[in-house]
Amino acid sequence: MDPARLRTIEELEALAGPVGPLGTLEWFDEHQAQLAAGAPQWLLDGLIDVLTNRPATAEDWCRIEFVASELLTAMGRQRDLIDRLRPLLDVPSARPAIIDVFGGLADPRTVSDLVRLHANGGLPTDDLLRLVDALGAIGDTEATACLHRIRATTDVPEVSREVDIVTWAGR
Repeated sequence: MDPARLRTIEELEALAGPVGPLGTLEWFDEHQAQLAAGAPQWLLDGLIDVLTNRPATAEDWCRIEFVASELLTAMGRQRDLIDRLRPLLDVPSARPAIIDVFGGLADPRTVSDLVRLHANGGLPTDDLLRLVDALGAIGDTEATACLHRIRATTDVPEVSREVDIVTWAGR
C-alpha cells in the first residue's frame, strides 16, 4: 500500500476511534485543527483517495467518512478546494462526504452542483438527507428553491421532515 495512503488511513482511524482514557475531545479538536491548518498535499490527496477507494482495513467506515469530511471542510475554509472536490460528487463512495463538505463550507458556488444531484435523481435517502442539510446551510435563493422542489417531489417522510426543519430554521 502507498505510504501516503496508509498514513492518511492511520490518521483518520486515530481521529475516528474512541477518544479513550488518555484522550479528550479537546485533543481531538486540536489534532484535527493542526492537520487541517498546515495540511500537506499528501493529506488532501490521501483523503480524496480514501473517499474514492474505500479501504478494506477501515473497521468503521461511517466514522472515518465523517472525520474525512470534517478535515476537508476545515481545509476548504483555508484554501479553495471546491474545484478539486466537485468531480467527487459523481463518485458514489465519495458523494456523501463531499455533500457534507459543501454544506459545511456553505459556499453559494456549490449550489448548482448540489441542485444537479437532485435533478439527476436516484439519490439514496441518506444522500438526499445530506443534500437537504447542505442546501439549508447555504440558504440562498437557488438552494431554497431546490429545497421546495425536493419537498414537493419526495415520498420519503424523513426527507420531508428534514426539508421542513431546514426551511423553518432558515426563516
